Amino acid sequence: MKVIFITGATGNMGSRLVAELVKSKDVRLKLLVRGSSQKEAAERLYKILDFWDADKKAKKKIGVVQGDITFENLGIGQRQLKSLVKQVTHIIHFAAILKLNLPEEEAKKLIFDGTKNVVELAKKCQKNGKFRRFNYISTMEVTGNLSGVICEEFLTNYKRDFLNTYELAKSRTEDFLKDEIKKGLPVTIYRPSMLVGDSKSGKLLHFQSFYYMIEDMFLNPKFPILPGTKHFMIDAISVDFIAKAIECIYDDNDSVGKIYHLTAGIDNIIYLPDFIRHLQEVFFKLLGRKIKPPIFISPRIYYFFLKTAKLFALGKLKRKIEIQLIFIKFFFLRVKFDNSRMKEIIERNGLKIPKLQNYLYTLCKYYLEHKNDFH
Repeated sequence: MKVIFITGATGNMGSRLVAELVKSKDVRLKLLVRGSSQKEAAERLYKILDFWDADKKAKKKIGVVQGDITFENLGIGQRQLKSLVKQVTHIIHFAAILKLNLPEEEAKKLIFDGTKNVVELAKKCQKNGKFRRFNYISTMEVTGNLSGVICEEFLTNYKRDFLNTYELAKSRTEDFLKDEIKKGLPVTIYRPSMLVGDSKSGKLLHFQSFYYMIEDMFLNPKFPILPGTKHFMIDAISVDFIAKAIECIYDDNDSVGKIYHLTAGIDNIIYLPDFIRHLQEVFFKLLGRKIKPPIFISPRIYYFFLKTAKLFALGKLKRKIEIQLIFIKFFFLRVKFDNSRMKEIIERNGLKIPKLQNYLYTLCKYYLEHKNDFH
């Protein structure tokens, strides 16, 4: 019997994986959930599992653990902690804050220090003898400002600058886990790219960057001129694929100490002109009108314009410009992600990467129907 301890089980990826894992007969789940009480934490989790139409018998396989990764021992009481240490065979650590503009110390606390706390639990479980794997969900953004093809390997020896404190904290966490692997902790690391909804239903618990891009660039452009070039690449991956890929890998004997890119991959990248063409076709079907994209100019010119405007801006406008200055740096990147190791293992399990253009209609339809919802 596998007993899997999962953090971030109420987030987009974590909750979708839980909905997948509860289908397995040989799995029991212990889910760390924040809440003012055990009851409140459980109610919050079950509401999210209902969103994913999880198996109605799922509650019997789930133990809700009230806690927080930023606390010592994850805020878990000693009696419950001892019980977990005796039972847990795997840990899957999703929990992190997806904010790019946090102060460096706060990002460190929520991402790096939080992971160290979860690792301490893993070490206690390892001493008990049943523990088999610590799975860490990182991000493709640990590449910072690197260019070219990025392989599924640690980037410790690469000199890079980071575009924000989120990337920096995630990168430091990977370096920390590399050292833990050398000390004997069985670790597997995953780097997902831009997350989108379920490829079959379009569902997503919380809309993120992909949808902001669609809204702000195409549906309701805030400005008639935006940064962008024909070389800008979109590598997006569906939440259901991420869940199924992790399910294939998290206990595989060959995956210890390795990194997997949960990405569309080099062959499935969509460049901005083709993406616009696909979007126009989709929204013409959905809205009965052709969307008109903004005029795209060199990101460097746009960046210079924002830097200049910031000198004269005040209050909310200045804060908006500061956020734009963080996001615009992504338009400078020229990076592709090799995912051959990930493809080899998922294809062995009969899984294929869905192509974004094949389910873009489903994503956009769901977004239009639910963009004003709050989950």
